[in-house]
Amino acid sequence: MIILDATDRSLQALLAGAVTTNQLPVVASYVDVTTTTYAPATEHTATNSTTPVTIVSAPAASTQRQVKFLTIRNADTAAATVTIQYVDSAVTRELVRFTLAVGDALVYTDGEGFRVFDSAGSLKQTGGDEGPTGPTGPTGPGVGATGATGATGPTGATGHTGTAGAKGATGHTGTAGAKGATGHTGTAGVKGATGHTGTAGAKGATGHTGTAGAKGATGHTGTAGAKGATGATGATTPGHTGATGHTGTAGAKGATGHTGTAGAKGATGHTGTAGAKGATGHTGTAGAKGATGHTGTAGAKGATGHTGTAGAKGATGATGATTPGHTGATGHTGADSTVPGPTGPTGPAIKALEFVIDGGGSAITTGPKGDLEVPAAVTIASARLFADKTGSIKVDIWKDTYANFPPTNTDTITGANEPTIASGVKDQDVTLTSWTTTLSAGDVLRYNVDSCVTITRCLVSLRPA
Repeated sequence: MIILDATDRSLQALLAGAVTTNQLPVVASYVDVTTTTYAPATEHTATNSTTPVTIVSAPAASTQRQVKFLTIRNADTAAATVTIQYVDSAVTRELVRFTLAVGDALVYTDGEGFRVFDSAGSLKQTGGDEGPTGPTGPTGPGVGATGATGATGPTGATGHTGTAGAKGATGHTGTAGAKGATGHTGTAGVKGATGHTGTAGAKGATGHTGTAGAKGATGHTGTAGAKGATGATGATTPGHTGATGHTGTAGAKGATGHTGTAGAKGATGHTGTAGAKGATGHTGTAGAKGATGHTGTAGAKGATGHTGTAGAKGATGATGATTPGHTGATGHTGADSTVPGPTGPTGPAIKALEFVIDGGGSAITTGPKGDLEVPAAVTIASARLFADKTGSIKVDIWKDTYANFPPTNTDTITGANEPTIASGVKDQDVTLTSWTTTLSAGDVLRYNVDSCVTITRCLVSLRPA
């Protein structure tokens, strides 16, 4: 947002040279705000070659003029270089300078800053802080599928998982071990990929482990990635849930389902409608896995109910001849899962990190003045200060991560060389001796005024190489 809050503050536009045929039309919209009113308004004019033209006039007394929209279109027959400058009484500050091809339009919008569009309406370039890297493309097949994990639903059905016991005990899912081993279900990713554990659905499906074989579907996790890849566990003996993956077509734990008709975990024991893991034992409505504890006197999930002859997950359909233990096979969780989706296009690079310190008409006081989040990784090459009047000011800059917010004096990035104006209106440091110049996306900068004399408004600009 651009704010004009004094009767001698305005915006001007001028060109770098004389036009060939036509001056450039200018339209600006703003809102005048007082303690009692909110009044939108619009101004329009045209450039006058190299002579500055007021494009947004100064507001009335006790009024704050907030510029919301501004456009300058090159209606000439040749390229034109346009400069927008901020005027504060006798002080003039250049805001931006762009060269517009014939038909290009320089557009400013509140919240987006300055941007240039070509005659077809396509974005060409932007000014100011440009953003975060574009969205990363899909992480590749499977991970998203995590959604399906929903089906997991009544993991409970695992209920009388019988000796299926805790996932581990589950049918001695072999050392197949805890879901963890499944973890390496390839980098396929999160349990999510497990989601695509076949259409079988998430663990829930495990509930009806019956022939359903929850995670079993995991088996098909095949290319799906996650737990599925566990499939590759192929030859694992009932042990490795991983092997469970290709545990027959049954799939991971799912294959456990085919643990005879006993079914996956569910089949284990009279899983039948036994219900959620809770059902394990007095699972009844026992509820969540916790209830599994009371898996009847069955004891720990392992003892879980009379898992009937269903046997521990081990019975899991001859989960292949796999010997327990190497969930490793899980590694090949489908070659797919290890292939990340294409990274989305990177957003435009940061042009500058700018922060305005305003004393509200009085000399700026010392202390913290606000924070600025770094939108993308950047390496600082220079620091500049611009003041509204002749005076002196020293500004320290502190940096910390989001997790450690707020930054403190011990987090300074300037070493002992804070940006400083000494009896002047501007300063520039291009060596940055002792500075920490590397900033990461998400870092938070805090601006602290160590000292100030006379100056009432100051712009701090950190510029990359």
